[in-house]
Amino acid sequence: ASPPQPTADDLYVQGSELFIKGRMLEARELLLRADLTQLERAKRQDLLRMVDQIDQQLRKMPESELRLLKAELASGNQDYRTAASHLESIKKSESSTAEQKAQAEVMLANVRAAQAELAPRITMVLQKAVAAFDAGNYGEAKAGLNFVYNSGVQLDLDQQKDLSRYITDLAALEA
Repeated sequence: ASPPQPTADDLYVQGSELFIKGRMLEARELLLRADLTQLERAKRQDLLRMVDQIDQQLRKMPESELRLLKAELASGNQDYRTAASHLESIKKSESSTAEQKAQAEVMLANVRAAQAELAPRITMVLQKAVAAFDAGNYGEAKAGLNFVYNSGVQLDLDQQKDLSRYITDLAALEA
């Protein structure tokens, strides 16, 4: 069984703590997951105020700095595909400082190492996700397919086709 989903209050408290610590992207992610209808009025207003302040701060942030934060958050969530994309953009951007490019290079090396560690398991995870889908276990299939996709691990052509097909089939079922 999957772990219990956090309540709106849990997300509000955790998001508030991250906000206070200055971890804006993580705070925003949690706060936006909270079901506003489940919060009392004062907490709902406070949540909206925090999200607004975070959005204002993020808009003022230089693009490369924001991309570094997004890459860090994505990497922490094992979304290595997104992390690598942000880091490659930083390396190519003329507006990135030498320090940001160097930081992106180090982070990208860590992402590549994590992907290399996952690579031997990806075939098995994909096979299990396909089998789960075929057995009608769509939640398990979705988790496995998302894991494979987000890993950013290089797939062979047949694996890419399977991944695309089953993600598309899942999306059609959810529509």
